[in-house]
Amino acid sequence: MKKNSIFQNNIPLIKATIFSISSIFGIIITLYLQFNFTESLWLFISLLFLSIGISGESKKYQAIFLAKFSISGIILILIGYYLELYLGNNIIYYYFSIFIVIFISFILLEKISQIKNVSHLLIYLMLLAGRNFSDLYILAYVLPYLLGAILLWFTVLLLPKFSFPYKHKEFNKEELIRFFRVSLAVIIVLFISNYFHLFNPTWSALTVLVISQGTLGETIKKSMYRLSGTFFGIIVGIFASIYIFEPYEYSRFLILVLFFFGILSIQRSYTQSIFLFTIGLCGLSFLVFNTSEQFIEFIFGRFIDTLLGILVLIFLELTIFPYSVIKETRKFRKQYWSIIHDLFLNGQIESVENNLLKANDILDNTLSILKEYRYEPISLFNKNYKYQREYFAQVKRINKIINKQYSEYLENNEIKEYIIYISDFFSKINLQTVSKNDFDDMMPIPNDLKGSDLENAIEKIVLVYEYFL
Repeated sequence: MKKNSIFQNNIPLIKATIFSISSIFGIIITLYLQFNFTESLWLFISLLFLSIGISGESKKYQAIFLAKFSISGIILILIGYYLELYLGNNIIYYYFSIFIVIFISFILLEKISQIKNVSHLLIYLMLLAGRNFSDLYILAYVLPYLLGAILLWFTVLLLPKFSFPYKHKEFNKEELIRFFRVSLAVIIVLFISNYFHLFNPTWSALTVLVISQGTLGETIKKSMYRLSGTFFGIIVGIFASIYIFEPYEYSRFLILVLFFFGILSIQRSYTQSIFLFTIGLCGLSFLVFNTSEQFIEFIFGRFIDTLLGILVLIFLELTIFPYSVIKETRKFRKQYWSIIHDLFLNGQIESVENNLLKANDILDNTLSILKEYRYEPISLFNKNYKYQREYFAQVKRINKIINKQYSEYLENNEIKEYIIYISDFFSKINLQTVSKNDFDDMMPIPNDLKGSDLENAIEKIVLVYEYFL
């Protein structure tokens, strides 16, 4: 019973198991129907991304998810096919069509219930990036994609009931800007890849899609994980291909095992996941390509294309509507202190709790983003970089004190007026415009607060500001 409970709660393990079982079915079908390389590849791509992305609390909702996922993916494939058919001769129209479809796809991903990742968009990109619709019939892509969804649905039916919770991300202006930036980054890397005849433009595009996060710091951190996983995966993959995959006929099943553990570790360690996927791709490419020259081109092409995607996206995040922790902390100062101000100005003891919850949420969200600011090169050249930690450490202290003692403070008019004043002061003061006069005219702290933790925390915040003078 205990083991079953562990399995029930381990979502990556369940998804890795679903992928492995459906892949075994896929191998049997590809051998029976004699699929060519392209058809086989598309089948396993669909199984991989659908397994990672599956969502729903019951078999019914998981089936609905797969249906929505498959239909939206096929619509995008068909749109891409006809856009390339009619616009492919004009290079400007061609890249513009890619941008439009990607941007619309992001919007769809937000609007369609439960579809929370870019898997069907990745499928579309892999088609469009190579500009190879003219070489292979459209059904060579669509049918394996459909077959992958059906195999996954069949596997889910066979297994016991599992729940895959869905976490909704708020659709706001920042997300819309991110969609625009990522869509632009994709067409830039595709253009550069095609212009310089890099090995596979798809990898650059996929890298852009996967590493794009909420802030510049988070994007850089994930880029480091992806690049290091790819680099070390290539080194180990080359030796594994020569000494393990090639000499032994059944070693190809090791590739499936590597993908299993890659999915299993995707949430716990993204670097480890990419490392395992890359080794598996090295082994797969070694078995597929006929010459060592093609194999080496494939391996190093993957690294160069990955690096290109990272560099282009980070450059755009630094230059186009940059959204960094510095901007986030400015927004925090206004929002958080305004809530505290209104709470003590208008709040009664019985109605304060909801406002405190809002203030706590804003602080928690900002602190989670602050963990990533050390990855932001833009912060290193900003003078408030040094004082971020101290400022928020003291805000946490003040927030904790107010949560604990708000009823006592509301009943003391002198303390209440002081907190109203100081919160208004902190919400309006800006690090770029701070002056000595701002602090010379500050309201003195009430006698009841002298020597308290609250006074100590406020004094330290004032010191943070004074360092800028």
